[in-house]
Amino acid sequence: MGALNGIVKQKPETDAALTSMSGGKLDLSVDGVREAIWKLIESNITPEQYNILVNSSNGTGIQTLITIVFQHRFVPRSEIDESQRNFIKKSFLALNNKLKKNGAPPLTKEIIEKIAAQLDTLITT
Repeated sequence: MGALNGIVKQKPETDAALTSMSGGKLDLSVDGVREAIWKLIESNITPEQYNILVNSSNGTGIQTLITIVFQHRFVPRSEIDESQRNFIKKSFLALNNKLKKNGAPPLTKEIIEKIAAQLDTLITT
């Protein structure tokens, strides 16, 4: 799903993997689901952070954050192997390096947890 540098591109395969990760609860191929996730993220980070994540590198920043949040919310800790743990760590560092380079505050574990907890508000049964 991700590249060696920890950055995740938005493409159909990635969307399918994230949809699968959520157990089909959040289908990123459905109109409006991605936008709702973006709005949820936007409401939990600074405007400066959001602007950098959305507008730099063709949106890979926001896609990488969505991947980290989905992993945190939908994948039980016991199912995360060492390579996945390393990938998430690398992704988190890559995002924070991008933010730091642009003079924005870093993302925190608390922000990731807050967004992950709020994903439930987007799930329709």
